[in-house]
Amino acid sequence: MRKAKKETVLLIRSVKEDMTSTNGFVWPKSGTVACPDWKDNLECGNGLHGLLPGQNDPSTWYSDGPILVLEVDVSSIKDLDGECKFPECEVVYCGDMKGACAFAETRGVYGPWYRGTAIAGDSGTATAGDGGTATAGDGGTATAGYRGTAIAGDGGTAIAGDSGNLVVKIWDGNRYRFTIGYVGENGIKSNTKYRLDGKGNFVEVVK
Repeated sequence: MRKAKKETVLLIRSVKEDMTSTNGFVWPKSGTVACPDWKDNLECGNGLHGLLPGQNDPSTWYSDGPILVLEVDVSSIKDLDGECKFPECEVVYCGDMKGACAFAETRGVYGPWYRGTAIAGDSGTATAGDGGTATAGDGGTATAGYRGTAIAGDGGTAIAGDSGNLVVKIWDGNRYRFTIGYVGENGIKSNTKYRLDGKGNFVEVVK
């Protein structure tokens, strides 16, 4: 009898420039990797760690190295509230954040990823996670999380989380200009949709 195919999901994580993480563990650039001291519990440590879409634990993140996309057996994942751990996985991508997001999209996974990059065309919708950058074209909607940046084209709308930034393009009759807003300043609220009025000022979009 043929064995049932395992259900898998994609996670991301970063590593240091030398491909190491906590306690000097060395990650491969591709292929299968297993934790040598796995413990099947809900405590941090004793496992490989990564982030599902929407998770944002910074302890799984390094600023100076590659981004890995990991394929993991769903049944093996332990949710640690902000990150996950698991005994083994397949490294299916190693590179920069933009490439990681693009690779995930080829598998039908669109995030939002922690510190991810999301790009949509005119009238499209781009959503990025905490610390990420979302860019949408003219008439589109860009949404970014905590400390994220939401960039929208002419006639577009932008939403950002706490400490985030809004950037919206507008045509002034002679050239395109960009209006920048900072969440928490000048009345701009977090997780609230904004557009520009005819004078290039941010106004809240009321449903």
